[in-house]
Amino acid sequence: MICANPNCNNQIINRRSDAHSCSVKCSIKVKCLREKAKGKDRSEYRKKYYKENKEKIKLKDKKYREANKEKIALRVKLQRIRNAEQYKERTAKYRDNNRDKLRQTAKEYRERNKELCYQRVKDWGKRNKGKRKSYKAKHRALQIKATPKFANMEKIHEIYKNCPKGYHVDHIIPLNNPIVCGLHVEWNLQYLSAKDNCSKGNKLIF
Repeated sequence: MICANPNCNNQIINRRSDAHSCSVKCSIKVKCLREKAKGKDRSEYRKKYYKENKEKIKLKDKKYREANKEKIALRVKLQRIRNAEQYKERTAKYRDNNRDKLRQTAKEYRERNKELCYQRVKDWGKRNKGKRKSYKAKHRALQIKATPKFANMEKIHEIYKNCPKGYHVDHIIPLNNPIVCGLHVEWNLQYLSAKDNCSKGNKLIF
């Protein structure tokens, strides 16, 4: 069956056999259209009621959400599956228009949850050993490409050899950065804790 809402036309899934709409939102829309056709337009009454009982409605909605978390999550998941392309376009558009805001939010989240982010990276590495190996191989290739003839290889090997436990050898100016790429030389190396190094990535930090 197809949803009776003329602006929707989605297939009705996981609803009663006598259902005429795919969601609660569409059900309200269909009801409004039918009432309008009969000359019983209640939109003004609803607007007035909502304005007068805003806090009451918010509290009722909050209680419903808390009592039906799993049900709502399933409904949202099904809607995302049915409207995958629409969600994808909307998300991409939002990302393009709010890049700085999202970058700042992500940065603040990482600073507040350093332990959690580090553990997630660690767990991802365990689950994706193949990808991790390919990234390491890419990093080694970048090191070879970024190693000039004047680099002191003995000092570089010594820095790696003496790296303290729980620390990584980090490139102060990253080998692969959109602004500037550093060299694989002894004076461009530093010790960073594993957590700080994972959170830094290929960012240029002074």
